[in-house]
Amino acid sequence: MSMFKISAFAKMSGISIKTLRYYDELGILKPSAVDESSGYRYYSADHLLTVERIRAYKELGLTLEQIAPLLEKATPDTAAGTLVTKRADLERAIQEAQHQLEEIDRRVQRLEQVGAPAGNGPEAVTLQTLQAQWAASVRDTIPRQGLCLLVNEVREYVKANDFGKAAAGPLIVLWYDAGRSGEGEVIDVEVAFPLEEPTPERGRIRVSELPGHEVAASLIHDCNPYAAHCPAAAQVMEWAASQGYEPVPGEPIREIYIAAEQDMIGKVRRSEVFLPLRNIRSR
Repeated sequence: MSMFKISAFAKMSGISIKTLRYYDELGILKPSAVDESSGYRYYSADHLLTVERIRAYKELGLTLEQIAPLLEKATPDTAAGTLVTKRADLERAIQEAQHQLEEIDRRVQRLEQVGAPAGNGPEAVTLQTLQAQWAASVRDTIPRQGLCLLVNEVREYVKANDFGKAAAGPLIVLWYDAGRSGEGEVIDVEVAFPLEEPTPERGRIRVSELPGHEVAASLIHDCNPYAAHCPAAAQVMEWAASQGYEPVPGEPIREIYIAAEQDMIGKVRRSEVFLPLRNIRSR
């Protein structure tokens, strides 16, 4: 039987010497003989068939660990079983990839919506009914940059307390400082997460029903909640006054964040601002 040194066999098989040595270590392609004095490995022509089998299995996506048993004492049944398992793995991978593609498409669509003009003219303001909503919230007077701390505080409450009542909607911020129009660094603000029904209060977290309003001016816009001035709030108040309305006394501006956190561009996210109103002529 013809024997070939490792260098010659590497050329014949199209596999590098380094890979042949690695296959030897794994036990999937042992040389026919090893010269004790020189350490040279020798391969036979029969090994070429084994190389082709390894290559074929690798093209199917099998790992070397999965291939090894198929080269030793594999039967048609065991080989078929391995391939069926691999097929199931590929189907799961395809499904996961398809889900990822669909999520990417949804994310791109949402980001395009965030980047699209929000329609900042007066015609973009609409009148809506603001529904009452149970919510877990915390209110504080804080530096504007501390807003994220309030968000985290309420979010951790919702996550940590599994009352079987999932959040019923997106993040809500209630601005008690007339839409952040002041230049001061301290703001009176309340952060709320909607609930399907009341849950026990804890610490600073209060659970209450945000009141509904028959009439509220609404405007969808791109919001930076850390900015000192909110053009959308000012626009809504100006529009309301021009239409014979005034803000309901004591009621904060309510801002509902439409875009999820993963869709934020820097500090900006798409939101809808609501200003509860009453008709001036009805007083």
